[in-house]
Amino acid sequence: MQSLRCVSPRSMLLHAGPSCNLGGGAARATPATADGSSCPLSAAQVFGGRWANASGGLAARSGIPSLVFEPAPPMGSSAAGGAALPHLAGPQVAARLRASGFDRVVISGDSTVRHLYNRLVGLIRQHGSIVDGGGIAHAHYLLQAWQGSGVATDSLWLSPPANFIKAPGSRATWPEGVEQLLARSFWRTPGAAPAGVRELAIDFVVGAHASWQMAHVRRYFEQPGGWRRTTLLVLSLCVWEQKRVEPWGWSGFLQEMQAQAGRVILLTCPTDRVRRAEQQEGRKVIAARNQVLRDMVSSRLGGSAPPPRRGLSRLLRPGASLPPLSLVDVDALTQHLPPGLDVAPTDYHYQCMLASPNGYNGSSPGDILFTGADGRPSPAEHPTMHYTRLLVPPYGRCDDPVGYATAQLLLSLLC
Repeated sequence: MQSLRCVSPRSMLLHAGPSCNLGGGAARATPATADGSSCPLSAAQVFGGRWANASGGLAARSGIPSLVFEPAPPMGSSAAGGAALPHLAGPQVAARLRASGFDRVVISGDSTVRHLYNRLVGLIRQHGSIVDGGGIAHAHYLLQAWQGSGVATDSLWLSPPANFIKAPGSRATWPEGVEQLLARSFWRTPGAAPAGVRELAIDFVVGAHASWQMAHVRRYFEQPGGWRRTTLLVLSLCVWEQKRVEPWGWSGFLQEMQAQAGRVILLTCPTDRVRRAEQQEGRKVIAARNQVLRDMVSSRLGGSAPPPRRGLSRLLRPGASLPPLSLVDVDALTQHLPPGLDVAPTDYHYQCMLASPNGYNGSSPGDILFTGADGRPSPAEHPTMHYTRLLVPPYGRCDDPVGYATAQLLLSLLC
């Protein structure tokens, strides 16, 4: 994977382009800041940032959205413009993750976080347009690169979705989907890839409600092996949790994950999207939770969390303490968005979405696999993929600048 310099954005079998250098050595990741340092951006830089049209050489690069986020300059800097996001794509994304010690990423949250998952996978595949297929489903993406050959293959698997609209009882599908996800993601011992093959796994675990997230992620982390310390865990509670600032048990769950994962990154929820009149109390709850998360991460590199609860020591290595948390402040990122980027005035989403009058999930759940040279799904005729329309933001593009900026901010934390 480290030797793969370029991949095709259109084929599921990823071959290098004719002008790419496939010699040995790592793909160089663009520095995370304008001054060439690899440190993440501070909270103040994100809060003080602005959105601008992509221009110049940046606009000419593959996969760059038409609108980009420009963080504010560092405190005390004399720079006239803002700091730069890393703008990583293709093998650079995998290189940044591996250089930070991660060969597995686990992301859990609601549909707003699933869109981040889509965007991260899209960055690796160098897709300029991103369309969400909808559906409450777990997902597993696997990238396999043969070192020295310049060839990589990838696949994307989605679990059977659960139709919460038509049949609440079908929520039992999610635990079943977790088991199918585990069978896919842990079909062999993590780190035991064939000689000469580097692997990167990116999994999405349904976690819209805190109770779902805790049950599903805990089950995921029960898997044996030494893979946890090379796993980046991204967690969010967003628009499905509008009753309690801190859902019961979630703080203890978060500490459990800190004790096990290589690193935990939290996401705030964009309050800008909670606009309906009946959701204003919920918006206050979300805003308060965002502040709690900010307080838990006392510096740009992470900070102190509440003292570990009893019994947590069994999860920690001897003499170890809880590692610091990190935060991507999506709420701050979206405070000054220009109009027209959301798919509807009162919708939570910025990413283009396929839709159906019967809901996203159909009536006959089943899993689905995208792989092969043409990237077509298997099975080709799928009961859960009957869509009738595409939801597109008013500005008429599916390049998802919010998801792109969020993914780049997340990657900038890995220094």
